[in-house]
This record gives sequence, C-alpha cells and structure tokens, in this order.
Amino acid sequence: MSRRLISALLGALLLTACAGGSVIVTGLPRPALESSAVKIYLAPPAHYTVIGIVDAHSNRGIYDGSQTKMKNAIEALKEQAASVGANGVLLTGQDQSSWISHVATLTGEAIYVPPN
Repeated sequence: MSRRLISALLGALLLTACAGGSVIVTGLPRPALESSAVKIYLAPPAHYTVIGIVDAHSNRGIYDGSQTKMKNAIEALKEQAASVGANGVLLTGQDQSSWISHVATLTGEAIYVPPN
C-alpha cells in the first residue's frame, strides 16, 4: 500500500463517528421502544422501576467538539435503554476523557416511569 492511501485511510478513521454502549438487565425487561421515547433524568422521578444498567460512549475525531461527543453518547444511551423497554434513563455518571482519547462516556439506570 502506498503512504498516500494509508494516510487517507487513517484520516478517514479519525473523522468517523463511533458510538456504542451496553445494557445489563437487572429487572424485568419490557417491549422495546423507539429511542426518541426515552427521557434523560438528572434526578430520580417520583415513581419508577429499574430495568437495567446502561452505558454508552462516543469516540469522535479530533475535530469534533465535546458537545458533539456528548450528544452522540446520549443518543447511544437512549438506544440501549429503549432496547429493553425503558422510557427513561437516570444518569449516574459521565466522563469526558482527555484531549488525547476524545471519548465521552455516560452511565445510568434504564428505568420505566409509569404515565401520570
């Protein structure tokens, strides 16, 4: 491979978005939802049931800002929660790693909040 091709591939890799996460079911899962139905909570709602533990990360290229990384991590977190039927995520932790690694990480509880 030529140096030019290798440089182009590495450059494309740095600019490509990469977000993902995981979920550990600790309660009773519910039917999956659309991620747009999942609400993020910074404080516990009055009534809720814990379905599981979720985490998500976003590893973006060096030219993406921290807000973009956090937005992508939030979307990944919602997708993980929605996959087990949670309509909410109670955030329990967040981290934005150093400028070298460019990773935003979120953790939380996938919860079901009953309608009022």
